[in-house]
Amino acid sequence: MKNLKLYSELSLNLEFQSKNEVLQFSAFDIERNRLFFVSSHNFIYTSHLSSFHDEGSCRNFLLSTEVDTIDLNPGDCITSFDYLMEKEALIVGTSDGLLLLHNVEDNTTEIVGKVEGGVKCISPSPDGELLGVITGFGQILVMTHDWDLLFENALEDLPEDSSVRETEFSSGFEDPISWQGDGKYFATLNDVCNSTSPLKKLKIWERNSGVLHASSESKAFGAVLDWMPSGAKIAAVYDRKTENKCPVIVFFERNGLERSTFSINEGIDATMKTLKWNCSSDLLAGVVRCENYDSLKFWSFSNNHWYLKHEIRYTKLDEVRFIWNPTRPLQLVCWTLGGQITVYNFIWNTAVMEDSTALVIDDSNIFVTPLTLSLMPPPMYLFSLKFSSAVRDIALYSKNSKNHLAASLSDGCLCIVELPAPETWEELEGKEFYVEACSIQTVFGSIIHLSWLDSHILLAVSHYGFSHSNYVSQSLVSYDGLLGFYSQEFELECSEDQVPGLLTCSGWHAKVSNRSSLPGLVVGIASNPVSKCAAYIQFSGGKIVEYKSKIGIGTISLQQEDKSFSSTYPWMRVVSVGSSGPLKPMVFGLDDIGRLQVKWENNMQQLQQFLILFKLG
Repeated sequence: MKNLKLYSELSLNLEFQSKNEVLQFSAFDIERNRLFFVSSHNFIYTSHLSSFHDEGSCRNFLLSTEVDTIDLNPGDCITSFDYLMEKEALIVGTSDGLLLLHNVEDNTTEIVGKVEGGVKCISPSPDGELLGVITGFGQILVMTHDWDLLFENALEDLPEDSSVRETEFSSGFEDPISWQGDGKYFATLNDVCNSTSPLKKLKIWERNSGVLHASSESKAFGAVLDWMPSGAKIAAVYDRKTENKCPVIVFFERNGLERSTFSINEGIDATMKTLKWNCSSDLLAGVVRCENYDSLKFWSFSNNHWYLKHEIRYTKLDEVRFIWNPTRPLQLVCWTLGGQITVYNFIWNTAVMEDSTALVIDDSNIFVTPLTLSLMPPPMYLFSLKFSSAVRDIALYSKNSKNHLAASLSDGCLCIVELPAPETWEELEGKEFYVEACSIQTVFGSIIHLSWLDSHILLAVSHYGFSHSNYVSQSLVSYDGLLGFYSQEFELECSEDQVPGLLTCSGWHAKVSNRSSLPGLVVGIASNPVSKCAAYIQFSGGKIVEYKSKIGIGTISLQQEDKSFSSTYPWMRVVSVGSSGPLKPMVFGLDDIGRLQVKWENNMQQLQQFLILFKLG
């Protein structure tokens, strides 16, 4: 039982070289941690991921890049783009059929081949030894990294009297080639010849011989395809508009047999634009084009159920696209046509709270199970909370018989629920409660972190000025020049009386009583149990400051170096300790490779004894 927590996001803007320029493709260099982007005007922008940790870039929100250009003939354009680690160069395909090898170190371009019909897509094998190319005539070419052709096959099942040149081949937004993790097989999606409806087949090919290994039944596939890196499943999409149903994600085995499906729970006209696994095969991300926005969704599988664990919304004009970090399974890079590059970092948090209540996020639902009363494994639960859109983050306050839950949503809303005493929860079994959004008169940006300071005071960290900053619920409200990251203190009150044994899911009003600009990227907040209405804020790099509420006048103490971590520790908790005298706060931090760090200003001998016991345990 776990939830996906977005702990860090930073958007930087790329400076274009000319007007009306848009980004088209991206690529990743694993060895040097570099990102490459190519634009509609054939400019190549190179940036290091370290740019997103540079203080200067974070202040002006501009991405530091090196710029190259590729010279093409008039009318020719780039249609495919990737990075070849073995060549330490970019491979580029064009509409005229050119295969170009571009070295960004000395800005040189070499023509390494030409294919008839133009290049539709290029896809290197995972081991880098082979290159798959799909042409505009519907041919699949597989060649070595020395450009020797191994085989050439027609993707479609052509009639005997037809010619390859007579066929019309259409590729989707995504590459229609996907390789098995070990590179021994690859999969393609192609149209069914002479079909009166838009049917396609999934085909699996052997790498060395080019023999067709297996194929699926003809279905109304979408244009996306991705093979799980572990090799267990091939993910694709069924378009069900003819059935008046929304698309479903479908999984295939290597033998071409369908294994399972699940619905994306959007409107009938929704379209899946992108679908990609992360490198550890435990998260499946996709961009869904909806009626009013584009949605970046993250699914995870557990106990035979697919959970939607997170959602980020963009405007349709952004045409957001993304690429997973090939070596860090919980880091994702998004980019828009207009050149906004965003790096998202996630962690897995336990869904079991300190009071042993399980709060499992699934799309617009939170499944609630008090483990002290019942040991129901997900997807079973005692009762559920229903929201207006997908839940992004939650915070629970449970103290002195008060139980309050705060939730931030993907449509920009903030919701509050007051829960009854846990001993009455058995009467709620099997029920669903709809939670209304708080009434808030001021704009509060896009919430990243939440923490309770008191039963009616909530601390949030939000950002302003990015294209995905609450584009729906607050898009008509001016940001009044706000840009960057801010701490915001919400004072909460409810206009409805609590009924014993029932939930209070509506009538909540929130007022932003204090807003303070923050000097950097925040990666976590945790309430301080020793001080009333106080919390610790951790910045990227590990610096920790203390936030103290003074009834609407929040102050931040910058003199907290003794409690700062040596680097970023996204999991942070604070406990109170002491054997005699006043209690002192002890700050725990855990980083993404499992290192524990503890900061305590008192009695280092006791701290060493504690760490020894922790390791033995």
